[in-house]
Amino acid sequence: MQCPIAYRQKALSGMVLVWAILVCCAAFVTLPATASEFSISPINLQFAPGARSAVVSISNTDQRPIRFQLSLVEWTQDANGADVYTPSDDLVFFPRQLTVRPGDKAVARVGPKHGVTGITKTIALDGRKYDIACGQIDIGNAVTPMTERMAQGVAQANGTVAPEPRMDVAHVGAAVLFMANLPLETNVLTMTIMATKMPYVGRG
Repeated sequence: MQCPIAYRQKALSGMVLVWAILVCCAAFVTLPATASEFSISPINLQFAPGARSAVVSISNTDQRPIRFQLSLVEWTQDANGADVYTPSDDLVFFPRQLTVRPGDKAVARVGPKHGVTGITKTIALDGRKYDIACGQIDIGNAVTPMTERMAQGVAQANGTVAPEPRMDVAHVGAAVLFMANLPLETNVLTMTIMATKMPYVGRG
């Protein structure tokens, strides 16, 4: 079952930059699968300039646990006026997957990636005629003072507290050096470097 939430990202000028739909897929943890009873608030998300995140509240009014997965699709229409939905990674979720017990409520934090990703793409496009290349690197759980709490244990999507794997920060430096040493005719637009077993893929 899918429950869409309208989402808008505004540019600095106040004009709408992106129309998209945040899709919440729900499924019973137990079988058989039947219609589930839950509510989501708000049903519209709008990020003003400078906003870093918003919260979506999910309430399970059913008698059984429900598992949710959050994803995003961009909504456009083709020449015939038919709706077209394209998967998008313009939002980040924490957590991306969660299970809500009967009569309970859970929250998921949603944030736009356009703050950095949008700038990266703009510079890459506008800089072409000037031989300017621009790339973005996303870093997950490198060993620095900032991630000390990850080694001690942090909250997970399933409600438990567990330590998360980290990686040598030297690998980040090597990745940055690789990107910087590429010739101008070659560019890494976006790169994600992370501890292999950190709970990013599948969690958000």
